[in-house]
Amino acid sequence: MNQFDRGYSEKRDYIRMTVNTPINIKFLNSHDNLTGYCHDLSGSGMLISAKEDIPSGTELMVTLISEHGHSPTLQALCTVTRSEKGPKTMNLYGLEITDIINKPEMTVDSEEA
Repeated sequence: MNQFDRGYSEKRDYIRMTVNTPINIKFLNSHDNLTGYCHDLSGSGMLISAKEDIPSGTELMVTLISEHGHSPTLQALCTVTRSEKGPKTMNLYGLEITDIINKPEMTVDSEEA
């Protein structure tokens, strides 16, 4: 499916995937750590929620945690691009992924190539 075959809400470079998984959040300019949830993920960003306030422009290291013990986990450098009050005591944050830290090596089976 190309960009023109998708509905208006998904005319973006990367398809958004719903993940709803716990995350660890580390602030790059301090030793503070938080926990939260990643609600959706694309090739260029993610939507997360956390109870604490995180200002726009803040740089973070975000680690997605598999609830099923799968490895490797996704670890990415991100910048907060937007925020809004979410349901109950949670805040929602739009993050831009600036770099993927743990890039698994891709291998190609010689018989498939």
